[in-house]
Amino acid sequence: MRILQLYLLRQILASLILTVSVFTFVLLVANVLKEVVSLLMSSQTTPALVLQAVGLLIPYVLVFALPLGMLTATILVFSRLVADNEFTAVRAAGISLLVWASPVLALSVVLSLLCAWINMEVAPRCRAAYKSLLSQTAIQSASLGPAEGRFTRLGDHIIYVGKRRGGTLEEVMLFESKEGQKFRDVRAARGELVQETNQFRLKLFDAQVLERTSERWETRGYMAEVELPLDLSRFSGSSTISVKHMSLAELIEERRAWRQQFGALPRSASSGFRSTSPIDVQIHRQISFSFACVAFTLIGIPLGIRSHRKESNLGVAIALGLLLTYYSFFILGLSLDTRPEYLPYLILWAPNFLFQGAGIWLLWRANRVSG
Repeated sequence: MRILQLYLLRQILASLILTVSVFTFVLLVANVLKEVVSLLMSSQTTPALVLQAVGLLIPYVLVFALPLGMLTATILVFSRLVADNEFTAVRAAGISLLVWASPVLALSVVLSLLCAWINMEVAPRCRAAYKSLLSQTAIQSASLGPAEGRFTRLGDHIIYVGKRRGGTLEEVMLFESKEGQKFRDVRAARGELVQETNQFRLKLFDAQVLERTSERWETRGYMAEVELPLDLSRFSGSSTISVKHMSLAELIEERRAWRQQFGALPRSASSGFRSTSPIDVQIHRQISFSFACVAFTLIGIPLGIRSHRKESNLGVAIALGLLLTYYSFFILGLSLDTRPEYLPYLILWAPNFLFQGAGIWLLWRANRVSG
């Protein structure tokens, strides 16, 4: 019996390492394409800085990759065992499915504890450090001013400089936006850039100013000199950490301090932003999301037994459907974090109750059939 259990555990671990690696790589690429590419566009970026940013993202994506990998590995291994008649041989020997799969269930508990530690402590701190790294890189890049021959974003402005000699600029184009919409376009033959604390003063000479009114651009005329402040304070961010980037201990302390400051508030929409509901939702999210490995393992074993290798495409489709269903509850619960009357805390726990309940029932049926 022990030999069979170790054999099954080795198969699961081998597949788990592969699937977690694949999911981690895919999730990292998605984040790299979205955010880290901005680092590569900075002249101050070094390969070490990019590697540091990617390293800070790994704990964040592992929280998602471990449950996904466990579900995929479980389905693949048990479907292969059925296709190769190994499961039939074990069943013919009178070995209970629950006894044989007990090491896999124990592994899911260990992975859930690992996810809990990452989710409650490591990932929030790494995510906060990652956001701080991006912010500091943006400040350092902006502090150099616009680069020659490139479009440079400074706050709500985009500047293009054809030639630059120190603080003297030539062939300058300035695009200014407001609420995400471009509303002013300034072009000048030359200009000067004066740096101050978190701010530039841009002086443009012989400038043509165009402004957008309704649906068209209108020339406001030519100006001998235009001086524009370019505020960089938005790059510096706030010293206050978002609740999304707090560890569990920090969230509990934040909730305690919040209630001491504002007192006990009713859990209703009328309490508005003063409610501690967003903090409570993050606490429940970190705890409930840690049980994903157990939920996916419980439901993955019977699904793997029901399928076989020839139906691998169907198994992948079922796994994707389960993943979308599971994470949709979390997306819905987090979107209602300011609406405590809809009980977002229960919504966050619902997928665990549904998946674990369905998994236990399906596993019991599979064990009874194989018994």
